[in-house]
Amino acid sequence: MKKINILPPSIFNLLAAGEVVENPACIIKECVENSLDAGATDITVEIKNSGLAEIKITDNGHGVPYSEIEKVFMPHATSKISTEADIDAIRTMGFRGEALSSIARVAKVKFITKTKNDDVANAIEINGGEVVGKSKQNTQTGSTIIVRNLFFNTPARKKFLSSDAIEKNKITGVIQKIILSNPGISFRYLIDSAEFYNYPGGTLLDALALIYGTDLIKNVLEVNGKSSLGVVLQGYIGTPVLAKRNRTYQTVMVNNRPIEGGIIATAVSDAFSSYITTGNHPFFALNITIDPIFIDVNVHPRKTQIKFENEEEIHDFVKSTVIATLDSFLHKDNIFTEPEVKNVVESKEISKDQVDIAIKYFADDAQTQTYKIQSAPNIMKIIAKDMKNKEVEDQPKKGKPKQTETKETEHEYVTVGTIFDTYILQTDNEKFYIIDQHALHERLLYDELKEQISSGNILAQPFLTPYLLFLTPDEVNQLLSIIPHLKKSGIDAEIFGNNCLRIHSVPLIIPSTDSLSDMIYHLLDETKSKKSNLVDILDDKIIAIACKTAIKAGRSLTPDQIGTFLQNFKNKKIIPTCPHGRPVIIKYTRTEIEKLFMRK
Repeated sequence: MKKINILPPSIFNLLAAGEVVENPACIIKECVENSLDAGATDITVEIKNSGLAEIKITDNGHGVPYSEIEKVFMPHATSKISTEADIDAIRTMGFRGEALSSIARVAKVKFITKTKNDDVANAIEINGGEVVGKSKQNTQTGSTIIVRNLFFNTPARKKFLSSDAIEKNKITGVIQKIILSNPGISFRYLIDSAEFYNYPGGTLLDALALIYGTDLIKNVLEVNGKSSLGVVLQGYIGTPVLAKRNRTYQTVMVNNRPIEGGIIATAVSDAFSSYITTGNHPFFALNITIDPIFIDVNVHPRKTQIKFENEEEIHDFVKSTVIATLDSFLHKDNIFTEPEVKNVVESKEISKDQVDIAIKYFADDAQTQTYKIQSAPNIMKIIAKDMKNKEVEDQPKKGKPKQTETKETEHEYVTVGTIFDTYILQTDNEKFYIIDQHALHERLLYDELKEQISSGNILAQPFLTPYLLFLTPDEVNQLLSIIPHLKKSGIDAEIFGNNCLRIHSVPLIIPSTDSLSDMIYHLLDETKSKKSNLVDILDDKIIAIACKTAIKAGRSLTPDQIGTFLQNFKNKKIIPTCPHGRPVIIKYTRTEIEKLFMRK
């Protein structure tokens, strides 16, 4: 039997350092967090050779008194925690008391600090965990930490570092997260003496402009929400045009602490699932403000993860807030939003001759077209009004102009026709719209089924003879717990025998028994899901059903079908993307079209 050894401090401290000091970026994160906890409003980070040769961090915080300076580098030494109760209410960035001790074990460190009550600054030097010198220096109030020759005494650790370029990019990524989570703080960042960032502090929008550029922030939407639990969500999301193929454009913060995406990123992605195409990821920088008593920040050595007490509530709150923000944006300035009503001159009745001219013109025109005209009467009405208004304008003005009455006019959209048996064309005389008929129908069906499931008011159809679905014993056991879910989703079913589900009726919108089986098997897969409602659990299956059922591209539509689709779409004011995130409508303004023809 092997002997059990009690490790000496020189070894277990090195092991502990390995959990905290993975690379230079980790050192910068820990040291800048200490600066923030010290009340710094101005922080400078300088690196040389990707941080391996030197890291220098300077702040204007409150500093450390001379009597405490050696404690800073002792294991488990912290000013943030003194009782067990403090662990449940952590409000600072750092709290473990491991960072500086761990850093000093694997590098050569110099720490210079001055409080407002000190005449001069105090400095201490530590090599590999051993104090090698102390001195006095003349500096401003605050602290400076210089970390040189990282991993000089643990060369094996260096072999696991990435290339200099990758390590430098990791550091830059950390700096960006810190700036975004503390936009009011002034930051300077220098790489090999060259200034990379010089940020004077400002708003989160200022920080986004610094990091991502001013062009990007033209396509961001402000998010503000407060839950019934008092949780606040603030920040910005990108419009669907900013969606990327990776998640590097995502920042999650909790109480201004940058963390890994976790449940917050999942909620945002779920919210965007119907607005962007599969495989793309949304842009966002969001901060959750929550009472520390409801979170645990002590679940990861580098404090990059947080556990929430009420994960489902947080997920649903974030998702609903983001969806509301997107809906508000997408419903603005599109075919579903009535423009501001303007006062217009009331014209007299249009003469029969003018109507006859318009009818003849459009009748002849319609016969020459290969597509179907649905709203010729509306077109004629507009043209005839234009003719009449021009006639009124051309009349000579005599004496004082008569005060005209005004009235509100309804904004009219005209369906011009269809092309390729796929796209519906509409105009409102100022903008031109191209509408994908499959995406439009798919969105209508998707929202209808979601609404039916949410309300429990599902239109169902009975089978002439019950449909039997054969299952394994394990699946039968799982089904016992989801029978209520089946009923809520419009599936009237019961266990039949030892290995069978007997189904008596299904939602009217389900197109086939294959779709029915898919929905049931999906419910079985999601029995352990943390999603809190049936619509969320079934979302991708609802999308699949809507896609299969919707009218396909290439199918010719009648004028009545086109009118019904467009009227439903407008009346329900649903979002102008299909459930997969593809656009339903593409809009061109008159100016954009004129530019194509070089008129402007």
